[in-house]
Amino acid sequence: MTNLFSFQGLTAIAVQLSGSVCGLTLSLLLLLGGLHRLAWPLVVWLVSYSFAICGCVILFGVMLRRLMLRQEGEGDVHWSTMALCAVPLLLAVLYTLCWAAVVALWRRIKREDNRPFTCVE
Repeated sequence: MTNLFSFQGLTAIAVQLSGSVCGLTLSLLLLLGGLHRLAWPLVVWLVSYSFAICGCVILFGVMLRRLMLRQEGEGDVHWSTMALCAVPLLLAVLYTLCWAAVVALWRRIKREDNRPFTCVE
């Protein structure tokens, strides 16, 4: 029985490439939404990156648990290898900071959209 999350070779490259294309598409959506002062692309980005933040935290936990099990069983895990667990956690913090900035932009756009039009004579 094969592991569902055990990607190797061409499959791993295809998964990585599709993830990168999705990330690029979302970033372009954010950029165009911000430039054209549209709120809906920002909401799509916020929802998508909410999943990305959760995924980074889950990845941190999975990596840490797997390395701890390896250390208990084999005893060959170096502290620098354990430090690699910090990468997804730092990425989650970076995503959260970006998420907060996009929420502020989204609120500003929504506030401007709700402002009534005034006629100047």
